[in-house]
Amino acid sequence: MATMGGIKTEEAFAKNWAQLVELPAVTRPKPLVWTPERVAHWKKTGEKPGPVMVWTPEQTGQFLDSVKGDRLYSLW
Repeated sequence: MATMGGIKTEEAFAKNWAQLVELPAVTRPKPLVWTPERVAHWKKTGEKPGPVMVWTPEQTGQFLDSVKGDRLYSLW
């Protein structure tokens, strides 16, 4: 019988312990796209229009162009 850090591995992995976790129900926020109007409002007030904001393909391209020289570019 193999052990891992004092735990019998056959017993430790025989059960999916994550199945015992119960999480409260949540309402997922609706993602909003960064439209020019929302960008202007954010720049003026500093307030994000919503908790989840999504870039347009053009905005994503601008970001990737701006980090082109970054050593972690492939990560982006």
